[in-house]
Amino acid sequence: GTYSVTTLGTCGAPLQKNGAFSYWDTATFKALTAARWDVVIVMLGTNDAKSGGDEPIWPLLGPHEFADAYEHVLEELRDAADQEPIMFVATPIPQSDESGKWPDVDILNVEMPPIIEGIAADNDAILIDAHLADFYDVHGDVDPQFYDDSVHPNDAGYKLIASAVADAIRQQFPAPSPRPTHKPS
Repeated sequence: GTYSVTTLGTCGAPLQKNGAFSYWDTATFKALTAARWDVVIVMLGTNDAKSGGDEPIWPLLGPHEFADAYEHVLEELRDAADQEPIMFVATPIPQSDESGKWPDVDILNVEMPPIIEGIAADNDAILIDAHLADFYDVHGDVDPQFYDDSVHPNDAGYKLIASAVADAIRQQFPAPSPRPTHKPS
């Protein structure tokens, strides 16, 4: 069969429902929940980890509300489907350094990964751990060569994420065995 791949993220939109720019209010969320998906890869959390700047999210949302909102997204996807989609849930990538809207690196690097691991386990979703060893240097620090800034990946960082997603998909959907090319005699 064939697959169509669609990106339905919205730059800067957090899961917080009552914020000024909530993912729930975007056209991309409406498109996500209006369609019928066989396979869904969900990677949320970076925008929710904002703890500084003019509109901090994490201090208002917090871990329990974030987990509830994330699980609600998965429920919406299941409810919209005729047949339950295969769900992959990915952790956000690690944060390389403090920045204006993300002054607390521990939110993305320490707090959020186990929350998302729990969400995956509680929702029968396949976990994609984007906190890959490749994002770290030999000293165990997040390597800035994979970032445009301290939070958003550059092309090299996106390649690491794509590789992790491809590996997870291959594990879930192994390639069929090749058919013999000759007839036995």
